Amino acid sequence: LAVNLLDGEYWTQHLYEKVQEASERTLDNSLVATVKEQLLLQSSTDIRGVLPEIIAMYNTFAVLWSDWAHSKTAQLLLYRALHLKDTSVDPTAENIESAYVNTIFYLAQVELALGNHEESVQFCTKTLRKKQQ
Repeated sequence: LAVNLLDGEYWTQHLYEKVQEASERTLDNSLVATVKEQLLLQSSTDIRGVLPEIIAMYNTFAVLWSDWAHSKTAQLLLYRALHLKDTSVDPTAENIESAYVNTIFYLAQVELALGNHEESVQFCTKTLRKKQQ
């Protein structure tokens, strides 16, 4: 089954189904595993072109989980987004950098919600520095 990674309707339905599944049981990284699994199955697809969208998807998942008072899950998803940015071919590309700024902005909020004040301050500082550039 070939899936177009940019097909918004597919991902909307897929996201809805996975969120429903995850809300019915403890999150065992099912959302993260599903995204990773989809990417691995698409070996013919060059993911570099859609990396900003994938990072944005992790960010969206994190915002959803944070809104549902699952800050630890949100934190995990955001750190995965950071990892994707760090392992990309060109981590300073403008489109990836924009997604990265959103990730660190969300991480500042999630870390604060988890009581990790120093990490929150560090991510706030990084966000402000990136915005000034």
